[in-house]
Amino acid sequence: MRVISWNIKGANKDSLVWDLLLKHKPDIILLQEVGDIPEKIKKIFDILSRTAIRKNGNPQRFNTAVLARGKIIEEIKLESSHKWVNDIVDE
Repeated sequence: MRVISWNIKGANKDSLVWDLLLKHKPDIILLQEVGDIPEKIKKIFDILSRTAIRKNGNPQRFNTAVLARGKIIEEIKLESSHKWVNDIVDE
């Protein structure tokens, strides 16, 4: 199984990062700071994407995403030792 984790610094759907990711033929991709995902990627991967949240609860301008070949069947509830994180996740 091939897994890639990468902060793509707000890459949009026209970024070259997507071709580079496809070149490596990953099974799972964990991305931070996602701007926009192109259709060619959406056709290959099942995607779970959420808007990143600041510590004060305000949304950021980018998303965090998990991309998987195959089907993402359910979200896993994660808990933090930081109350503010759990409060935001529960909203």
